[in-house]
Amino acid sequence: MNSIHLHAHAKINLYLDVLGKRPDGYHNLETVFQSISLYDEVTIHRRGEGIRVFCNHPDVPTEASNTVVRAAHHLLQTAGIGEDLEIRIDKNIPVAAGLAGGSADAAAVLVGLNELLDLRYPIEKLMQIGVKVGADIPFCLLGGTAIGRGIGDELQPLPPIGNVSFMIANPGFPVSTAWAFRQLNFRLTNSPKNVTILTQNLNKRDWVRVGRSLYNVFEQVVVPQYPVIRELLERLRSLGAVGSLMTGTGPTVFGWMPDRDVAEKAVHDLSVAYGVVTEGCGQGIQII
Repeated sequence: MNSIHLHAHAKINLYLDVLGKRPDGYHNLETVFQSISLYDEVTIHRRGEGIRVFCNHPDVPTEASNTVVRAAHHLLQTAGIGEDLEIRIDKNIPVAAGLAGGSADAAAVLVGLNELLDLRYPIEKLMQIGVKVGADIPFCLLGGTAIGRGIGDELQPLPPIGNVSFMIANPGFPVSTAWAFRQLNFRLTNSPKNVTILTQNLNKRDWVRVGRSLYNVFEQVVVPQYPVIRELLERLRSLGAVGSLMTGTGPTVFGWMPDRDVAEKAVHDLSVAYGVVTEGCGQGIQII
């Protein structure tokens, strides 16, 4: 086999709290990850010279700093082999949006190379390699629903939540993760919500209480700087979401919709309100 094609799924955070800064400069987190249907397409070919990345999005770097390149280098180094690779990334996940698009692409490359090169590494081994590149990569390898602790790499899988509709809206601009963490360092307080209550409500499939249990500590520092995020959160609730939340360090928000019909009507109403619906990486308000 000389090529492989994969889907790299985005994630949202149903809960996200920062517990404090670690001696190594990272932060201890408590989060609940959830995979969503939105995905990038990643194609790997065994050809060319070195590791070359091509991407349809102009804001994605294609040199050595790209998480995909770094993940591939770490995997090849661990395996003790050299390989010439061409990697094509077709972006549908907005960039710097709190959806772990770069981490998802890197995870897909680890999975793809593991199969393409017949390395037969277990997922635990891929996670060990991935976390050297990005804290979200272990979850992107695992997928589904999971509690994340440590820097997000200590994962506890949760039962699948089933056929739930999420409405995802992105304001069309990036938010720097490093900037958001710097702002938060001055405001760390006890969380008003509890991850255990959220997981209990998930297990009971009590979607109304799940909506009330959603929490993201970064809203307190990001939302005041970008009022459109608050507007989208409030609009989602007015359109029938039982809860709405910013994911990651933003700016993407999602609404937890009680059923598909409510979600589809909300998509229509929001598109009328903002005049645009763009799936993927367009400009302006994107409804995904």
